[in-house]
Amino acid sequence: MLTQLRSVRFIKHIFWILIITFYGCSTHYRPAENTQVLQARVSQKVSIDLSTTCNDVKLAIYPILDEEMAKTNLGIIPGDFDILPVFLKVENKSRNPIKVDLTSSFVTIDQNQSPYMEIDHALDRIRKNDTQAALAFAMIFGMVGGAVGGAVGGALGAAVDSSTVGSTTVEGHYYRQSFRPTLIPSKDAGSGLVFFDLPKDQLDCDKLTLSIPVIDLNSDGISTAEISFNPKDFKAFKGGKK
Repeated sequence: MLTQLRSVRFIKHIFWILIITFYGCSTHYRPAENTQVLQARVSQKVSIDLSTTCNDVKLAIYPILDEEMAKTNLGIIPGDFDILPVFLKVENKSRNPIKVDLTSSFVTIDQNQSPYMEIDHALDRIRKNDTQAALAFAMIFGMVGGAVGGAVGGALGAAVDSSTVGSTTVEGHYYRQSFRPTLIPSKDAGSGLVFFDLPKDQLDCDKLTLSIPVIDLNSDGISTAEISFNPKDFKAFKGGKK
């Protein structure tokens, strides 16, 4: 009987150590709470200037090609889902309001164009291949979802609730981090995540060009901003189930 009690206490002790360790790790990998924090993080991984100015509109991009950065803030390895996530910032320094035409934007490698992906499309693709993503989301959004100092049971409950990529918590995070607004007044700015449909094997190239049309809402004139970079200058995707 005494031996059984000692065994139970030992197991409980190990359990609490694991929970505390896991919770500590999850807080270290806490996802960005807003686009400002996300921009600060991803900009640290981009050591070269990936910006251009077109008709007094400045566009800057920060490709999220770093595996740890993507896991931390998106809960996935984008290459596993043939998705290229990019943080985009647009500053309208002109006198006229503009529209950032994301639906017409695309990535070009050689002569191949990969289109912009709506958030719903990206989430749907992840849902269909969410074996790894479910665990990542549970760790990131579930464990840190519990209040600091709260009951461990509550944190674990949050993890269970968020273990599906299609959960409100995860979808809400993606939407909160998505690029907005697409209609930008004069002397204002927009920023956030955008996604492109891009097969992982296409990143093994020397040049990738991101093209984003910008519409002047006063004149209806359209100018396309282009920003090129070499994916090899970044820490490329390590995932790849396909």
